[in-house]
Amino acid sequence: MKLQKGANTPLNQAVSGLPDLGSALPSLFYPIRAVTICKTNVDGFIQEIETAQDTQGVVQVMSAQEVVIKYEGQRTWKFFTLHCLPGLNLKPDDIVSINGTRYRCMAKEDHTMYGFLRYDLTEDYQES
Repeated sequence: MKLQKGANTPLNQAVSGLPDLGSALPSLFYPIRAVTICKTNVDGFIQEIETAQDTQGVVQVMSAQEVVIKYEGQRTWKFFTLHCLPGLNLKPDDIVSINGTRYRCMAKEDHTMYGFLRYDLTEDYQES
């Protein structure tokens, strides 16, 4: 495959500024079991329904600079970033357990065009 210089590509033909990382990321990822926890009301009682899904990804601690600009304003919370292969479908406020630790999804960034998803997570301190 011959690399083409960006200077030789007209602006109206440029598809994206980022390369497809789908083939490179699996070398950085490790297998994780994500258990999505959905709460539902059954006869007046809250029941948690767990759905397990195997994927690959990496959980990283957010940098101090990223935490400073978080809108939640809770510096005492522990914030994490999950990069994973497309297929794990979380929404903000979903609870997910990864390798035994419960996290709450705070934000989702869809980078499937580049081969991955990014989620902002915080530890879920309230397990009720």
